[in-house]
Amino acid sequence: MERRHQDNLLNRLEEAWLNGVSHISWDELYHWYGVDKIAARTYRDLEDRWTALTDDKAGRLMKVEGRGGMFVFGESSAAKVDPKHVLNQI
Repeated sequence: MERRHQDNLLNRLEEAWLNGVSHISWDELYHWYGVDKIAARTYRDLEDRWTALTDDKAGRLMKVEGRGGMFVFGESSAAKVDPKHVLNQI
């Protein structure tokens, strides 16, 4: 992986850590990793980079897949939707 791609990936992971979620497109992953298939090795590398960045403070790296890529977030950022909890509306 080229240095600039590493920087882009780190920025996305940092965004997920600091803001709760980030989006990475499939095309970006294929391009950054130089692969034709996203396989276990890619996901292991993402998890390793996440752990190094967050020092295990955010839990495991989680994902929700969509049509154009995946949203990544820390396990500790996830919460169940609670219909009893309603935000105050202005």
